[in-house]
Amino acid sequence: MAKKKVDDKNSLNGNNTKNESDLSSNDDDPNFSDPEGFVDNIPEEELLGDILKQKPKETDGVESVIVVDGVPQVGPDRIEKLKSVINKIFVKFGTIVNEYYPVSESGHTKGYIFLEYSSPVNAAEAVKLTNNFKLDKQHTFQVNLFTDFNKYESIPEDWEPPEPLPYEGQGDLHHYLLEPDAYDQFAVVLGQGQSVQIWQNTQPDPSLVEERHAWTHAYIRWSPLGTYLATFHKQGIALWVGQKFTQYKRYAHANAQFIDFSPCEKYLITYSPQGDPNHPSG
Repeated sequence: MAKKKVDDKNSLNGNNTKNESDLSSNDDDPNFSDPEGFVDNIPEEELLGDILKQKPKETDGVESVIVVDGVPQVGPDRIEKLKSVINKIFVKFGTIVNEYYPVSESGHTKGYIFLEYSSPVNAAEAVKLTNNFKLDKQHTFQVNLFTDFNKYESIPEDWEPPEPLPYEGQGDLHHYLLEPDAYDQFAVVLGQGQSVQIWQNTQPDPSLVEERHAWTHAYIRWSPLGTYLATFHKQGIALWVGQKFTQYKRYAHANAQFIDFSPCEKYLITYSPQGDPNHPSG
């Protein structure tokens, strides 16, 4: 009986193989080639509109790169020390993910370097605050975005004066004095600067006027007359004014922890107990 079952199984397999062979021989393979004389006149924008928007550009990846000129030219034995000094200055503006120090055949630096930040915002901030930075008596930094070189190369020969921008005022800096019930405002900092709330001291319960996350890195302070709201950041101090608390001005002073206004709010003093390790006398 066992032998018969094996023979039946082999016979069944043979029939299946034969049937598959017949099917493969009868069905023709599909032909995806274009007919003779076919012209594809459909643009890629119509077929791949959404995909082409995500196509990488030639400038992708270089918006976060800055070029620092005026760097000291040192030998191979002092390059690591130079990198340490440069890093302390530029790491204040964000995370540096890549750095390149061109060297000559003898191993000496050429006086300029390339730094890449993790974000284009950090790169723009570094250019704004370190351009014309005086490292010492002999070296002053000239800092530019890497993309600026292409922009300056493509300047048209025929110059056209820019159109004047419409005037945008700061609004009424003393709008709070027009409060009909003369309610005061007060600020609350939640956590370690994770959130800042501005409240109106209305009755019977205070009412929330404004709330922003990560508005300050430490604490906040009102000016003596209540015109300005000062917030503290790693790069310096920012002042906010008006009914919507729009940014008025920024003052660059790394690690500033204390400030003081003049009684008439015409002057501002900032103080950093840590100081700048590269300029102890500053």
